[in-house]
Amino acid sequence: MGRARDELRPLAASEVTVLPAQPNFFTLACADVGRMADFLLALGWPEAPSSEAVHRVFQCTNGVAVALYAAKNYEAHYGPRADGFRGFTLA
Repeated sequence: MGRARDELRPLAASEVTVLPAQPNFFTLACADVGRMADFLLALGWPEAPSSEAVHRVFQCTNGVAVALYAAKNYEAHYGPRADGFRGFTLA
């Protein structure tokens, strides 16, 4: 079952598969989750069955997921939103 630990060696460049970077999960901290969800629905984005009123999820056909959270939920931990910050993360 595989090589013994003392038999391991560095891989040559020809043996390494590099996967392209592709963001596949976005979170958006929204002032109005319902309004943003309505906007994405109007664009035809499918909403996931796991969505709740405070946490809306859209699972796109290409595998990308977009999650909407209320910005006020982050203020207790991170403080109020800074001027100019648009409230999103990429993963």
